Amino acid sequence: MRILFLENRYQTYFWAEIAQRLIKVGHTVHWIVQNHAFAPTSGIVHGIPYPSASAFESRDIPADLLRVSQSDRNVNYFGGNLRHYPYYRQAIVGILDAVNPDVIYGETTLFHELLTLAAARERNIPYLQPTTTRYPSGRFSFYLYDTLYPFGGSGEQLADQQADALVEGIVGRKTVPDYMIKPVRASRWREYKRQAFDRLRITQSYLSGERFNTPHPMRKMQLQRELASRLADWERLTRTHSPQPGRFTVLYPMQLQPEANLDVWGKKHRRQELLLRAMHAATDRQTQIVVKANPKAKYEMSAELLCAIAECDRLIPLPLDSSMCSIFPTADLIATVTGTVAIEATLAAKPVVTFVRTPWNDNPGCRFIESPERIADAVCQVRDQSFPLNSARDNRRFLQNIVATSYRGLTSAPFHVPKAAEPENLNLVYQAFVDVLAKLQAESVAGLQMAVSGRGV
Repeated sequence: MRILFLENRYQTYFWAEIAQRLIKVGHTVHWIVQNHAFAPTSGIVHGIPYPSASAFESRDIPADLLRVSQSDRNVNYFGGNLRHYPYYRQAIVGILDAVNPDVIYGETTLFHELLTLAAARERNIPYLQPTTTRYPSGRFSFYLYDTLYPFGGSGEQLADQQADALVEGIVGRKTVPDYMIKPVRASRWREYKRQAFDRLRITQSYLSGERFNTPHPMRKMQLQRELASRLADWERLTRTHSPQPGRFTVLYPMQLQPEANLDVWGKKHRRQELLLRAMHAATDRQTQIVVKANPKAKYEMSAELLCAIAECDRLIPLPLDSSMCSIFPTADLIATVTGTVAIEATLAAKPVVTFVRTPWNDNPGCRFIESPERIADAVCQVRDQSFPLNSARDNRRFLQNIVATSYRGLTSAPFHVPKAAEPENLNLVYQAFVDVLAKLQAESVAGLQMAVSGRGV
């Protein structure tokens, strides 16, 4: 098969390990490389030259490219623009038409990946993003296009007893997702050298012409200063906005940005301050919306968010050191766009709603609501005890389905998670790719797209 991988900085080297194994068994591997500093050495590399000034001649940006830019972190957070989009789309489309890949593997975090995804969808080329399932830990799925719907899976059968033990571990917070586990570093000195190497390499790529996924170093420093100031402002707001006993409590855990979890899968609601304002306007005076900052808070901590909390008296920010363990039991209802808390709440028989349709909504206890204004309906259901909750049997089926539609292994960049480079893990991930390629050969691409669109995503 003709396989196309997309360069994504350090993640590229992990895919290259898989690509080498696929080439050995007869597959043809191509690459689209946007950042030349991270070009792989295996396969056929299609490096897109950095555009010259003449490529930025004034031209209208089509509506479809404007839609792509809604998920572009360089535009949303780093002060970038769309002038390079037509140049890169033309180059990407030319590569796709020349290669005609049977499948594309890539993430959905950088603009060239988003442009490739859109072009793949137009051409009925499967685009798969190998990403962690969150729970159970140590597993990943191949998600279709820019959705949370998986393709393929190991078909493993999780026994009821094992499922019950997993539920107990997740609900009791003894089990955490892979991204919450801190990787073991050899020493503080090696970690310092690793970070210094990273900064040097990113700066060199910026100076060599990569300005479209890499922000100016001074812009990053400015954002860090703003973040420190806004975290202090958040703490000040917690002293004037505090939870009121006796009120119905909706818990909204902030989602990290930039992150595909919200900016891509949940892009309709990526402006979290607008979502919170809408929830506040839709609920009555006896309902408070408690907002928990992300433990790794970043650019979602915006001036607009702080303004919304200051102006809406029933938006209650929690102190930054508040733990989910302490606040979770006090919530009557959980609200999220695509947060992992939806899985945790469903398994804990805690009412939860998502503002984007996900596979988790197949559970009785995890409702999809089409707009934040409908949060009032969910509040009423919880109050009159008509909100459905998962049973033990539902929980088993939930986890059994995740296991059956996923594979064992870690797909993180070894630069950040060294364990991913261990031979045992590479072999697990490679075998998952082999299985998915076999399933793709037997599957109708049009059928894949219809399955996704039929879900309303």
